[in-house]
Amino acid sequence: MEMEFELVGEMGLYAKAEVEAGFSTDEQIVERAIRRHAGQGDYLALRDLARELVGFAAGRHLLRQREWPLVTDCDRLELAFGRLGESGIVCRQNFHADDQQGLVAIDEEMDREEAAGRKVRGYAYYHRRDIDLAIAGGGLFLSYGASDGEAEDDDRADLGIGAEVVEALRQLGLAPQWSGDGDTRIHLPLQWQRRRAWIDD
Repeated sequence: MEMEFELVGEMGLYAKAEVEAGFSTDEQIVERAIRRHAGQGDYLALRDLARELVGFAAGRHLLRQREWPLVTDCDRLELAFGRLGESGIVCRQNFHADDQQGLVAIDEEMDREEAAGRKVRGYAYYHRRDIDLAIAGGGLFLSYGASDGEAEDDDRADLGIGAEVVEALRQLGLAPQWSGDGDTRIHLPLQWQRRRAWIDD
């Protein structure tokens, strides 16, 4: 019985976190929850439990979403990333699990953009652990940098990209905090309110 309570608790917390993150459909969250707890029960029982918990979390989230302002901080962030993308800065959200993975993968993303004929000057992104911190109220941290060969002085090029990211966020009413040091990530205080679709695709 204790194991059952533990399973429900762990899966419920996972469902709530993934729903609040706002990047996955209900069914995607259900499938990942089942994989996380494989071996702790029959597949059909795990599926039914996951669907119940995800449905509950999604329902509560959508009720809260009705009370959000017309434009949230997450909306502003998305708009800023869109503008930066148009200027040659490859921006990615919910990008891999942590910065170690993200820094490797962002080079591949920039290569793909260049192969598609797009001008690439640099990058900005945040990863899944950053989202967890933002949901908890600690704000969002953004990684940034210049593409290889953007300038002879790589440090100066990185700083230039960082400054552009900060300015784009400020133009949309956000208040990023950055020391101006290329070894420091940009901190973006915000209220994490990312909208989810009303209908699961």
